[in-house]
Amino acid sequence: MGKRILVTGAGGYIGRHVVSALCDKGAEVLTVDFRTDGIDNRAEILAENIFSGSKTIYQELGNPDVCIHMAWRNGFVHDSDAHMEDLSAHYRFLQGMIEGGLPQLAVMGTMHEVGYWEGAIDENTPCNPCSMYGIAKDALRRSVFLLAKKHGICLQWLRAYYIYGDDAKNHSIFTKLCEAEAAGKETFPFTSLRFYFCERVIPADCGLRDAAGGGWDHQLLLWPAGKFGGNGGGLYPGTGI
Repeated sequence: MGKRILVTGAGGYIGRHVVSALCDKGAEVLTVDFRTDGIDNRAEILAENIFSGSKTIYQELGNPDVCIHMAWRNGFVHDSDAHMEDLSAHYRFLQGMIEGGLPQLAVMGTMHEVGYWEGAIDENTPCNPCSMYGIAKDALRRSVFLLAKKHGICLQWLRAYYIYGDDAKNHSIFTKLCEAEAAGKETFPFTSLRFYFCERVIPADCGLRDAAGGGWDHQLLLWPAGKFGGNGGGLYPGTGI
């Protein structure tokens, strides 16, 4: 691959996996994050503060060929005040990188920029964000595209929609389900309903496949007590439920 790639937020839920994938492809990977445990040891960890406001931040971060900006605080808390508080700092960092000479930038956006929408979504779908998280990301996207156009750099805006895998670290409902199962709990108070755990092996030929084309080894599938009759249960291959 041969490129020098900077990954911000490299210790995050997605960032750790991005770093490892880039290392696997032979890239020279530079990383920066407040939390560095779990970052692939093949990557170089930098101590610089990306929000320092330094005019030479691009040089301080090693003059990368590409920056993948994934750093974001409270990404799983959509109404946090941190999103708007940090917005200007993100803009100043990316502005400093671009004006310093960065030729290619990729920024992690979010599906929450779009807000509520019925039907298929693509890059041309209008954005009407309905949370502080979505509003801040949408504002950053609009402003950074103006910067990229002004300086003639390559800008790629990335959006994650439905992320799965590594459920123990994603702070979602799936994390809580995994924690409850590991603690030996037989029920889980999901909203106002009571769910029972039901784990079954799903073979590779049952029609459910992951993004890599293989079968899921195990899948935790639930339905609430009283739904479909009885005390709740799970989805079995071939039932059509």
